[in-house]
Amino acid sequence: MFPTHDPVIDEPTFMGSHVSGTARIEPVTPPGTVYVTEPFAAALVLDSSREFACDYVGRMSAAKDYGLLRMYRLRRSRSSDPTV
Repeated sequence: MFPTHDPVIDEPTFMGSHVSGTARIEPVTPPGTVYVTEPFAAALVLDSSREFACDYVGRMSAAKDYGLLRMYRLRRSRSSDPTV
C-alpha cells in the first residue's frame, strides 16, 4: 500500500494490492463483524497495548475469485474491557 494523488477527485489516496485485497474481504464478512487477514492479526499479537484480539475463523473464499484467505474476526480484548 502506498500513498498517491487521485487526479480524478484531486485528493490524496492509497493504492496497492492490500487495498484491493481489503475490498475482497468486506463483501464476505458477516454483518456486525470485522474480519482481518493473517498478517494483520499477527501485527496485533506484536502490539503491546492488547486492546484488540483476533479469533481464527478459517480459510474463506474472498469476493470476485480473489482466492482463499486465512481470516480472523477482530474483537475488543477481554483484558481491555473494564467491566470484566
